[in-house]
Amino acid sequence: MKILHLITLILTGSVVIHAQQGQMPLDQTYNYRLERHLNKAGVGFHTLMKPYLESEVLQYIPADARKEMGITAYNEYFSGDSAADAELKEGIRFSARRGDLLQIQKKKIYIGINPLVDFIGGYDLKEKTTLFGSQYGANIQAHFGRKFSAGFSYRGIYEKPMDYIAQRARERDVLPGFGRATFDGDAITANDFNGYVSFTPAKYFNMQAGYGRHFWGDGYRSMFLSDHAPSYPYLLLNANVWRIKYSYMFNVMQTANPTEVPNQFNFDTKYSVFHMLSVDVTKWFQFGFFEGVIWETGDSTGRRGIDVNYLNPVVFMRPVEFAVGSPDNITLGVNLKFKAEDKMVFYTQVLLDDLDIKKARAGRGFYRNKFAWQAGIKTFNLLKIPMLDFQAEMNLVRPYVYAHKTPEQNYTHMNMPLAHPLGANFMELLAILRYEKNGFYGIAKLQYAKQGRDDVGEHNGSNIYVSDFLISPNLDVAYDNKFLQGVSTKIVSAELRGGYLLNPKINLSAEAILQYRKLSSEIEENNNFFFGVGLRSNIFNRYKDF
Repeated sequence: MKILHLITLILTGSVVIHAQQGQMPLDQTYNYRLERHLNKAGVGFHTLMKPYLESEVLQYIPADARKEMGITAYNEYFSGDSAADAELKEGIRFSARRGDLLQIQKKKIYIGINPLVDFIGGYDLKEKTTLFGSQYGANIQAHFGRKFSAGFSYRGIYEKPMDYIAQRARERDVLPGFGRATFDGDAITANDFNGYVSFTPAKYFNMQAGYGRHFWGDGYRSMFLSDHAPSYPYLLLNANVWRIKYSYMFNVMQTANPTEVPNQFNFDTKYSVFHMLSVDVTKWFQFGFFEGVIWETGDSTGRRGIDVNYLNPVVFMRPVEFAVGSPDNITLGVNLKFKAEDKMVFYTQVLLDDLDIKKARAGRGFYRNKFAWQAGIKTFNLLKIPMLDFQAEMNLVRPYVYAHKTPEQNYTHMNMPLAHPLGANFMELLAILRYEKNGFYGIAKLQYAKQGRDDVGEHNGSNIYVSDFLISPNLDVAYDNKFLQGVSTKIVSAELRGGYLLNPKINLSAEAILQYRKLSSEIEENNNFFFGVGLRSNIFNRYKDF
């Protein structure tokens, strides 16, 4: 009853909202700029769930730092800054360097329109071939008063990527970072749509409906939910009360079913629900609890559709699963973040996909010991140098994590992993160094990964798209599995970017790029060494380190 009373209070509260409810970019570099302020000791901000709302962020960004984020007078007005009211002028304005390119203001209505571009050209020294990418689109953000916001983005792409990216697009029928892939010789065409409406009826409650991606975690990767897979329809409810933030998200996703034509798939509907509870335990310690479930639209009893048992936005799903005898794919996780000081943060995630302690005691290497682990550190102003930031991270995922006995319920959407792009059965080390000054920036990233991949005719634990029954027809005796079993595969990649930030609002940059990648195993080897230049609007992440 107390929970019901709390929900009623949140939904019917009459507190005036002094903030606009638009989403901020998901781009990792953009969010790192924000986190220089959001991760300070004593700041009660929940960095776990992204994308952030401007209403959540603006109160923690000091006035002298807002310019570097492209925050303009309209942001400050919609955040309740009365001093910004006098700066607002109705009409149409253009701004090339700060804020939206096209700004339309009429009383309490604001519309910002920006082009999205990503034109890049270069040469792969290893493959001895010219590569190019031509990305085009637009982003629109609209704010109606201080309670309601909406946004829409479209991106189209025509590119000739590095061979390993093209290979994945052919194998999965989807271009990483976009949607369905269409091939024109060596070139690929794909599209991506994102849109949302966001409404905050009361001070502590926000609800969103949209079509897009999310990232739940404090690291470069997430063991819970990343933005690697294509966009999907979702309904998101957020409650942010005292030191607690709670998120409930219902999603409509797609499972890939092979056709008679190799590497072509039919996509059928499946559903997922994710819960995230984040608590500021102290000024320096933040605790998060994650729970997710994925289920298919049909089962042995026929068409199932949306399971109403999972529509309860408050009750966690594990008790519900036991109550209904569900065979669905349930995951549980814990996220911890420690603020050692204003300029140093430690974070970790542990995800439990499956565990059978009784059977694990009967023998070594039982397949259902499925868990993933992440540990990392972020430092800001390294060596007391302003805007020099460093991040190091280790990710470990045991065999068969994210897979399921029923492939339609695996932890994927449109043939792409919902968590880590490598799937499972791997260890990864990452190091990222960032520096910015007067608009100029440099980013260096190094990745080392070791993975045990599936051999021909075997299921060793890396392929999360196939059924667990391929391990053994009798899963009760699926013992003797080892971490990194299978075909030993190593990936080493390095990336160096340098350029000038033209407009921080849409992260528009002119930059030079140097990328090196080497994959080696007992059965294949692939090398790439790419140099290129480009003009890029970086508001979405696109991962190429897999």
